[in-house]
Amino acid sequence: YSSVMAWAACDRLGRIAAHLGLPERADVWNARAARIRALVLERAVHPRHGHFVDAFGSDRLDASLLLLADLGFVAADDPRFVATVEAIGRVLRQGDHLFRYIAPDDFGAPETSFTICSFWYVDALAAIGRLDEARTLFGLPDVKPMQKALMADMEARMKKALTAMEPDALLKMWLPASLQS
Repeated sequence: YSSVMAWAACDRLGRIAAHLGLPERADVWNARAARIRALVLERAVHPRHGHFVDAFGSDRLDASLLLLADLGFVAADDPRFVATVEAIGRVLRQGDHLFRYIAPDDFGAPETSFTICSFWYVDALAAIGRLDEARTLFGLPDVKPMQKALMADMEARMKKALTAMEPDALLKMWLPASLQS
């Protein structure tokens, strides 16, 4: 993930230089971003499973990988990103919560999840088109059944309003009773 953040910095610096009319600086930063991106794509994708991993040559997952599409490193429909979201859901998710990682670190094996990781996961699920799953995990109700009823009610109200706006109805409303025939 830190390599992707280095890519993001170079990518953004390239964009800023281009915006400022500094094409030679934009070229330098864009070339660096391209080198970093190529390196990440070569060394940070699991060879068998096709998902991104937390470090070069690793087979571990980290929830921060859910941000790759948000950062613009890959598109949300990139098969490697989709595989990453799915793998993270299988490996790091426990109930409605998501661990950042499960590999032991300097403090031992993680014992708690990070709330922000669950939000990243919901966002990534929505980005890859799994909206119902994202909605459920986020705790939102399924509003599809209500939509038909609301649309029918709105249509009935609009028809009633349009009927009231017909010329004869408007004249009856606007003209005093003594002038109506």
